[in-house]
Amino acid sequence: MPKRQIQLTAVYIKKLTGILRDLDTYVSGQFNSIINYAAARRSGEPISTAQTESAVHRLLHRRMTAKQQMRWSPRGAHFMLKVRTSIMNGTFERDHIDVAQSTRCQQRRAA
Repeated sequence: MPKRQIQLTAVYIKKLTGILRDLDTYVSGQFNSIINYAAARRSGEPISTAQTESAVHRLLHRRMTAKQQMRWSPRGAHFMLKVRTSIMNGTFERDHIDVAQSTRCQQRRAA
C-alpha cells in the first residue's frame, strides 16, 4: 500500500475512533433515559410517544421550511409519515400490498 493511502487510512481511522468514542460517551450518559419499548410492550406498560413525536415535529419543521437545502413537499412529508407509521404499527407489509392492489386496479380501469 502506498504511503499516501496509509496516511489517509490512518486519518479516517482516527476520525472514526473519535466519532465512536463520542457515541459511546453519549449512549453511556443517556443510558437511564433510553427506553426499551419492546420490554415495556411485552410487560403491558403504557408507552409514551412524546419524545418521538417531538423529534418528528422538529424534523418536519426543519425540512418544510424554505431555509433548508432539501425541502420536503407536504405530499412527500405525508408519505414519509404514512410509511413510518405503518412500520411502527407493524402493518407495513399489509398496507403495501393493499396500496399495490388498489394501484393496479386503478391502472387497469384507466387503460
